[in-house]
Amino acid sequence: MKTNLSLFSLPYLIAGSVLFSGCAAKESASVMEDSAQQATTESTPVTDNVAKDKAKSKTQDHVIRQAEVKFQVQDLSASTQRVEAMVDEMDATLANTTQHQSDEAKTTEFVIRVKPENFKPLLRQLQKESVVIDERTITTEDVGMEYVDLEARKKAKLAVEQRFMGLLKEAKNIKQILEVEREIQLVREEIESTEARLRYLQNQTSYSTIKLAMYQVIPVPVAVEPSFVTRLLEAMNTGWQLWLSLIVGLFYIWPVWCVVLGIFIFLRKRNLA
Repeated sequence: MKTNLSLFSLPYLIAGSVLFSGCAAKESASVMEDSAQQATTESTPVTDNVAKDKAKSKTQDHVIRQAEVKFQVQDLSASTQRVEAMVDEMDATLANTTQHQSDEAKTTEFVIRVKPENFKPLLRQLQKESVVIDERTITTEDVGMEYVDLEARKKAKLAVEQRFMGLLKEAKNIKQILEVEREIQLVREEIESTEARLRYLQNQTSYSTIKLAMYQVIPVPVAVEPSFVTRLLEAMNTGWQLWLSLIVGLFYIWPVWCVVLGIFIFLRKRNLA
């Protein structure tokens, strides 16, 4: 009887073990799927951060930086020499130098081109020469989107040019050739204009610009009130000069004296007669 019960329960045991193993396998698969999703979720922000960092660094590569600074210095000649030394130390370039002088001050103006990483350090060094800062303006312009747009526009125009070149080879008559060549010329002009703008942006972003104006105030001489003795001596000198001028002036009119003398002699002789 026991043997019959064992045989009778054997199929149920086998089915139960299969069902249990299936559930275990399903649970294991579910755990692995959850782990994969979690790993994907954890790795996604990292990938996004890397992409954002790359995009950010790419944008920063196309930023135009400019500064305009004007300040007073104690000794313009010495400050000019130190500024030129700073420019050399920072691997920068003096694009232009202008000097001019007025009654109140003498001024030296610089246009400095410097690499972006040395822009702020050089600006801080230059400002150490100042006695009084009159003006300090810093501007930044992000041209990354314009740069990407120009690159895409150039690529599209080059593709159009290539298509027109293919049409030019297939032209059957002079009229078609002239029409295709006119279109090629228009596309080429647009390509050259785009390339010129790209070169300008590349130049402006590769080197930042600092416009510096330094000036030294020229002291105005103060009038000193002369002393009493000095004024007395000046008065005596002025009187003597007037006396000499009077004598010289009398000699200038010697013909008049001759006429007067002649009239005087004539009248005297007449009275005596």
